[in-house]
This record gives sequence, C-alpha cells and structure tokens, in this order.
Amino acid sequence: MSLQSEMLVEQKVSNAQKSTGTAYLLWFFLGGFGAHRFYLGKTGTAVTQLIITLIGCFTLFPLIITGI
Repeated sequence: MSLQSEMLVEQKVSNAQKSTGTAYLLWFFLGGFGAHRFYLGKTGTAVTQLIITLIGCFTLFPLIITGI
C-alpha cells in the first residue's frame, strides 16, 4: 500500500468518527427515544429503548387521563 493510499484511508476513518458532542445533545433532547444510540450505530439497544419508551407512554398516558 502506498503512502498516499494510507493517508487517504486514515483521512476517511477520521472523518467517519461520530461526534461526542452531538451524541450528548441527542441524549439530552431525545434520549428517551434512543436517538443517541441510533446515531452511534447501536441499533439493537436503540430499538429496545424506543420500544420500552413507547410501551411506557401508551401504558402511562391512559392511566393519567382516567385518573388512575
């Protein structure tokens, strides 16, 4: 592998890294829905977190509306 191709690969890898700040912002604003996990590529736990959040909302909201 030539030096130029090594530099190109290294540049692509460094550009592909996810921003920690963006992940924290997604966690702060959309954390309950697992947006930060989707952003970081952890789709398995992101889908699990999204499903648990939705089940909790659909269970809790009717209880609050009816006055438990």
